Amino acid sequence: GEAIYGSRRWNRPQSGALRYTLGADGSLYVIAKEWPGSELVIEPPLPLAGGAEITLLGGDGLPLAWEQQPERTVVN
Repeated sequence: GEAIYGSRRWNRPQSGALRYTLGADGSLYVIAKEWPGSELVIEPPLPLAGGAEITLLGGDGLPLAWEQQPERTVVN
């Protein structure tokens, strides 16, 4: 869906099993080619503003917990 159709590649290179796209509305999508388990580690960190919400497409729509660390973003 929306992470693929009507989106464009984000300016960050692919990182391992992760791909990045920007939706038509400006939403950033991180596509994991494999299920990451209990947490998704994104290196280098994403440029997220304080209060940003991360959700799982196809999930319940509730925000996921995330933490910005010096070298990575961790989503639980």
